[in-house]
Amino acid sequence: MEIIKIDGDQYIIDSSFDNDDKSKIKDCLKYIEEFNDVNKFKPIKIDKAS
Repeated sequence: MEIIKIDGDQYIIDSSFDNDDKSKIKDCLKYIEEFNDVNKFKPIKIDKAS
């Protein structure tokens, strides 16, 4: 999951899978990266809350 900004509005981009197969995590990340590349988006860095 990541947050992007378009025209001043923030959106959450999510990629998920249907079952508990943890090996799909890399695929989810790949899909988000491809989505960003195609649309020229950059994720917003969010600092962890204390």
